[in-house]
Amino acid sequence: MTGDSVPRRCAEVRTRRYRGRLFIANTAQAFELNEQAEFAFRLVDGTATVREIGAQLAERYRYAVADAVSDTAELMTLFAERQVVEFAADHAVAESSVQS
Repeated sequence: MTGDSVPRRCAEVRTRRYRGRLFIANTAQAFELNEQAEFAFRLVDGTATVREIGAQLAERYRYAVADAVSDTAELMTLFAERQVVEFAADHAVAESSVQS
């Protein structure tokens, strides 16, 4: 994954707000997001890159863009490991494997 990678939410991910906090869940587990993770997650739309999401995070929370992009990449990697997001290139590879 790079700054140009495009994350998108996995189809089976669900969201729910409870007591002012956002929870996301896949079929196996649920996760509570803090304010910054929620902000980043809401920007995952299948078109924005990790770099673009990080830049918006930096602007919103007023910290260095490079740090925000790094934090966003780390968060998206964690989301991918937990099957909350997938990356567009990963999806295209999976589709081509199925068609072969």
